[in-house]
Amino acid sequence: MSLLTVNNLAARYGPINAVSGVSFNVEKGQMVGIVGRNGAGKSTIMRSICGLHKPSAGSISFDGQRVDGLPGHETLRLGIAYVPEGRRIFSEMSVSDNLVLGGFVKSGAERARQLALVYSMFPVLAERARQAGGTLSGGQQQMLAIGRALMSNPRLLMLDEPSMGLAPIVVNDLFAAIRALHKVGLTIIIVEQKAYLTLKMVDFAHVVVHGHVTASGTGHELLNSDAVQASYLGKGGAKSPAPVSSPARTEASQPAVASIEPIRVRSATDRARAVEAAFNGAQNAHDEPIDIRQLQLTPPSTTRLRWPRG
Repeated sequence: MSLLTVNNLAARYGPINAVSGVSFNVEKGQMVGIVGRNGAGKSTIMRSICGLHKPSAGSISFDGQRVDGLPGHETLRLGIAYVPEGRRIFSEMSVSDNLVLGGFVKSGAERARQLALVYSMFPVLAERARQAGGTLSGGQQQMLAIGRALMSNPRLLMLDEPSMGLAPIVVNDLFAAIRALHKVGLTIIIVEQKAYLTLKMVDFAHVVVHGHVTASGTGHELLNSDAVQASYLGKGGAKSPAPVSSPARTEASQPAVASIEPIRVRSATDRARAVEAAFNGAQNAHDEPIDIRQLQLTPPSTTRLRWPRG
């Protein structure tokens, strides 16, 4: 059974049809991309899944349970976390308060464990825990938005235009961080206009045009489709994407849980800079490996940097 099933989804804004007849599945441990131009309906699909927009037709099931029509706080309790377009952090609240707010569905003890995990992944957030979120750089704010979503210990992480407003070098490193989360077993849906970067890293993808899915396939298949290249990558001469069949996916093909690779740094003072460099494009010329699990956390924790599957 698929972790997420979207069947014939339709959504409206007043008299305007934003999406219509959208159907797709997301398997446990999979990274799925939804690509398309601005205004294609990508964000509406995401908002419908997480309960921020009520569908006008169709069904959405998460781990066998219907979730279409549920409010956002209920879908979050079920394990669906959404990082919205534009980050939407609380700019006047501190970094730590933003993160704690993201874990409101968890008990105090579990929230503390998740906070320790987020701080170990993004040590710059621990360093700036008392700093107002709005004073962070764009890359750091994106780290905060992702960290806030991770505070709920989600089973499905949905990222809506995570590269928006970031410099190209920052975008490349941001995508590397997203790949790391996927590598440790987290199921991810990513919505992006940057089709080339997205298709290079996802397991499967869907192209959305005017609220309809017009092509589906593996990232590799879509990257090599003449129609997709013409429409989204500036190559070839085709006019519209052609459908690409979906290959069967077996349980054996699911990615195994793996540890995040150690960040290569030399001294203790550089530890907090390591993840920040991944988001802000700073050059790291250090060459001695240190496992980020060696970081001293506040509160102290022995949380291993692994993500549970499904």
